[in-house]
Order: sequence, then C-alpha cells, then structure tokens
Amino acid sequence: MEKALKSLSRHPFGDHSMCNKSWCRFVTNPQEVYKSVPNGQPIQDQKLKETLTEVFDSYINHAEKLASLGSTQANESFNKTVGSKAPKSHHYSGPASLNYRVAGSVLQKNIGYTYLSLVKMMVHKRMGLSPGAHTMRLAKLKDLKSRKKRAISTTRKPKIKRLALKSKNYVKCTLVHNIKADYNNFHFACWSFDNFIKNKYKGTGNSYSSCVALKSHDITEIPAPRIPPADVEIPADVAYVCFDLETTGLEAVGKIEKFNTFVSGFLDTKLLFRSQHPGFSSYSQQSLVTHFLQQEYSAHNTMDDVSILHKLFISHETKEESKKKASFSLANALFSHESLKVAATNLPSLQSLVKENI
Repeated sequence: MEKALKSLSRHPFGDHSMCNKSWCRFVTNPQEVYKSVPNGQPIQDQKLKETLTEVFDSYINHAEKLASLGSTQANESFNKTVGSKAPKSHHYSGPASLNYRVAGSVLQKNIGYTYLSLVKMMVHKRMGLSPGAHTMRLAKLKDLKSRKKRAISTTRKPKIKRLALKSKNYVKCTLVHNIKADYNNFHFACWSFDNFIKNKYKGTGNSYSSCVALKSHDITEIPAPRIPPADVEIPADVAYVCFDLETTGLEAVGKIEKFNTFVSGFLDTKLLFRSQHPGFSSYSQQSLVTHFLQQEYSAHNTMDDVSILHKLFISHETKEESKKKASFSLANALFSHESLKVAATNLPSLQSLVKENI
C-alpha cells in the first residue's frame, strides 16, 4: 500500500520507478504515451508535483490503516437505524427519549429485532406479566426478513439491478446551438455541440461528498438585489444584422467577447412591431410576414427565418422612438441572461413556498 501510494504522485510526472506493471503500461513499454495528458507527454510542473507528493504523504503515514480496506457500510447501516427511531425532522435531543432510541438501535444492531421481546420480557416481569406471543413472533419474522434480504443483496443479480437503477438517474445529453445571421444577402452559420451527463433528479446540493461539512460555502448571507447596468443609446447610423440565436448560443461558442467589441446593442423586432403596431392578434414572425409582405416562407428553417426577417425589417418604415423602446445594450442583454440562470438555480428551493401560495 505504501509503495502504491508513492507511485501515484510520481506516475503523472514520468517517474515509473515505483509503478506496478499490472496497471502501468510504461513499466513494460517506456515508449508509451499518456492518454489523458495533453500531447501524451508527462507533466512538467515541479510545484504541482511537490503539492501532490505532500498530499499523498499524509496518506502514506496511515498506510497500515488503509491496507485493511475497511468499509463504512456498517456505520451507515447503524446511522440509518438510529435515523428510523430518531428522525432528524423531530427534536429528540432535549428529552431523555433520545437515549432510549439510541439504545434500541444498538440492541437491534447487535442482537436483531428480538431485542423487542427481551425488553418487553424485562418490563413484563417487573409488572408481573408474561411477554406477549405476538411480540415474539413479530420479532422473529423481522429478523428472518432482514437476514434473507442481506443474503440476497450480496448475490450477482441484485448488484446488477442496483447498477442499472443508478445509471437510469443519469442521462447523456447533447446541447446543440445553431446560430445563423443575414446581412445584405451575406449568410453566416455556426454550430456548437456541448456533451454532458445530467442527473434526472435535482438534488439538494452537495450533501455526501468528502468533508462537505468543513468546506466553505460561497453564500454566507442573502445577497443584495442585482442592479442592472445603465443602458446606453444605440447610435442611429449603425448597421443592422438580423440573426436567429438560441438563448445560450453566444456563450456556448465563446463569442461574447467578440460581440462586446463589434456589437453596439440589440433590437428586438417583436417588441419593435408590437410598439409600432399595437392591437395585432399575433406578433409571430409568420404573422408579420403574411401581413406586411403578403408571402409565405419555410418557417422554423433558421436561414430562411433570418433572410425573411432582414427583408421584413428593411422594407418596413420604423420610427426612431419605436426603435429606442425595442433596443437594449449588450451589457443589459448579458445581465438579463445571468439573471435568468440565477433564477433557474434558486427556483427549486422555493417550490414549497410557491405551492403554499406564500
């Protein structure tokens, strides 16, 4: 164990003197390359090596304890038993009943559910009564059920079932971003693919990782309300580029900084037409094209969408006042995007209050 721990801090840096050929390919073939390191070459950062060595040295000092390959399942099992008798949702630490509940958990762990009959026998003897036959039978049935469940859970089939259920909680997702633009019949297209693994069920946060109680948290108090940046007026002589953009598209392809350099702001055509032509039953692009251009087009095709939007915009006279109402700076657009992300993160924690209409 001590030799293996020492090799772990040396292996990424090209030192394989303490590696074992059962897991290290470099022992038998020094010409191998690293598959998880850029360019397949060993890491050269000396400071990182010293830090890793210092970390692994703390484990090397306890190598004898780690060599036993002990498991904490017994502790987790006992904690579950205590939790079933003294749940955290109730306050039992004040009255003396907590001692009895923990003592009952210890008895159940050591001798099984038959502790019920033993305790009841002692109580009944003091009261001059005999132990109940139903209690004895119930305790034996619970013990039998517990032993049967424990024996079955160690077989191959239940283990495969547990792994299958665990894998169902996670799905492999691919987020596709499609950005297309049109300016004076010049077309631009860009695709971005983000692959990630997502948990189907939102949890309550990082509750079971190592030393989670000792880690510092970013939020120590309720933050102050976020103040939007001061908007700036977009110049009248700018060139307008019509584009179709998903909410997170620019961020996904890393174009935010370039937009900040070349883009003065945004003009929402839906807000523009709603401001200049109130009273329409629908302000969808299809409806506007049908009303103003009297033509049909292939809707929901991104390139056709931006082409017809550009044609609709330049063929329609717009008032400067309406443009100002529908325009906003890049800083405001980023602020709105960040606010939506923060709201999406915090909203699940408020669902109980929403359900109660608080």
